[in-house]
Amino acid sequence: MAKRDVPPRWDRKMQQRLARGEAAALGELYDRFASLVHGLAHRVLDDERAADHLTRDVFAHVWEHPDAYDPRQGPLRTWIAALTHRLAVQRLRATETAALARGGSGSVEELETKVRHASVAARADYIVQSMPAPLRAALELAYFQRRDYRQTAADLGVTEDEARRRLRLGLQLLSTAREAASPGRARDTAGVRGCGVRGAHEDEPERNDEPDRDDRTGRPGAPGDASDTDTATGAGDAGARGTAAGAGGGAGGEPGAPRIPLPRASVEDTGRALPDAVPGGPLTLEHHVLTSLLGAWALAACSAEEAAAVEAHIGECEPCADEALRLRDAVALLQRPESLDLDPALRTRVLEGCLERRPPRIPVPEWATPYDAETARLDALLQDIGDAEWHAPVRLRWFEADGAASRRTTVAGVIAHLLTVDGLVAVALGLADPLGDIAAPTSAPAGRTEAYWRASHFPPTRAVRAPWREQSHSIVRTVSFTGDSGGMPVSYGDFELPLHDAMLDRAFECWVHAEDIAEAVDYPYEPPSARHLNRMIDLAARMLPGALAERRRAGLAAPGARPHLVAAGEPGRSLRLEIEGSGGGEWLIPLDSPGALGSADHEVAHVALDGVEFCRLAAGHVPPAEAAAGQVGDREAIRDVLFAAAGLSRM
Repeated sequence: MAKRDVPPRWDRKMQQRLARGEAAALGELYDRFASLVHGLAHRVLDDERAADHLTRDVFAHVWEHPDAYDPRQGPLRTWIAALTHRLAVQRLRATETAALARGGSGSVEELETKVRHASVAARADYIVQSMPAPLRAALELAYFQRRDYRQTAADLGVTEDEARRRLRLGLQLLSTAREAASPGRARDTAGVRGCGVRGAHEDEPERNDEPDRDDRTGRPGAPGDASDTDTATGAGDAGARGTAAGAGGGAGGEPGAPRIPLPRASVEDTGRALPDAVPGGPLTLEHHVLTSLLGAWALAACSAEEAAAVEAHIGECEPCADEALRLRDAVALLQRPESLDLDPALRTRVLEGCLERRPPRIPVPEWATPYDAETARLDALLQDIGDAEWHAPVRLRWFEADGAASRRTTVAGVIAHLLTVDGLVAVALGLADPLGDIAAPTSAPAGRTEAYWRASHFPPTRAVRAPWREQSHSIVRTVSFTGDSGGMPVSYGDFELPLHDAMLDRAFECWVHAEDIAEAVDYPYEPPSARHLNRMIDLAARMLPGALAERRRAGLAAPGARPHLVAAGEPGRSLRLEIEGSGGGEWLIPLDSPGALGSADHEVAHVALDGVEFCRLAAGHVPPAEAAAGQVGDREAIRDVLFAAAGLSRM
């Protein structure tokens, strides 16, 4: 185990970057912890708007006071959770106290009870989120999907003994949420016996009052801080303690060893199935088997015969009754995760609010903010989809030679595609190429993607998300040091774009493919903000004259169209492109030469489209013949512009 005075490398580097004033670091911090912060705030405050405000305050505090975090004291995640918990409890107490002062109903005692219950609920949520994934998966199957422990074992591919052990250990961890809020809570074993609840027989280990350990020990840190939560919260009782015996970690052992270790082969696992029930008679089980069933029993995840055997044991074993009470109470803390999808605009509001309070020394260039925002939105979508959905079929669509083209892949395949094409920007910036040693037949986006797909021994899985997100963060971090110009060329194989336009192009494609993924998993997905959408439309409008020239060279111009020679820098025939709705505006598109100037005096046609519809046309998702809402003027010019817009798309 790592020494406690050696914090995780990411935590140390993040603190250093925040102290240096890197705006990109603030964005990365938000992306990693926003769900945790907002979820804890909502659990305490039970109000979406209040949770939004508290999320803003938490990140503002971290941004303004990065030195308040001491990496030697524990993980950054635990510190931020403690900060969130403390501020949320303060906010709840202040709000409720003000309501009482205004003559609202209730009493001080009821207020403290409400605060205490909210604190316990928030701590329980944090423990469930932070416990080792094998334990969380077992609890989710048994509680939310109503699987018994035998079905849980089959679903997880483990033995029945291991499934029972995971259920019991998960509830033991969860029970510490209530114990932390009520450290002096009396154990009502008589009440347990009266309702047939049982517990472990082994002696309870000695309490361990060490501070939180690193998340890598498998123990969730405490989302509380004794400095400011008062007795109503009790969350200063840091760390998820191993309060029940038989959990694999007693008071002895190596100093500093985790009290509750990560899942392992169970010491109770004999490899034999439990005996069948004897018809007409009670089921006789050994004591160690009865204790291993406590978690399954508390979750109603064992057979009736096994439950009866556990309940027959209750009056004879006080320690078992004691543990069973804790496990039964812990089950009551389990809550189905609420669908609290963060408002995509919340990220922008939080970051802008933080940067107003402490201007960054190293800002993210304005032309890179759409890419930063769109990759963050897509990552939030990916966070919510299940393992099976990563293999949901997705059809990539684009327009080629005046005809629709498509390529079938999966959700994971789409992220692999974004990884390889974003890699063009990464390589231009001097970062590692995600293709590594893979040889692509061409440096064009499609060639890179096909090479990556072919080199994968298996279809891409959700594992591709981590390198894609790490690369996107690295790109934003690196462009922050390039200055405001963004004129560095980025090669796409057969053409180049300046860095500032390449970043817009990558933001646009990220949004388009995010919609493809959302459609595949039946999930709603909103367009970009109006400000970012306008930038994407502007990029497409600036690329249209070149696309029109390519169509003429390829012989795809409208039949009967006569070329008009216009000198570079001179006004020529123009089409007025009017974009309505979000991201709207007007652009004059020169029709005769990429170097000509658009001119209202030489306007020969006018096309009006909705902003999102125009972007979907440029992505090859809308047929040109169906795109225009309004058309006036030269029909051949209009047709050429619409088909040229569709021709901007690619795989």
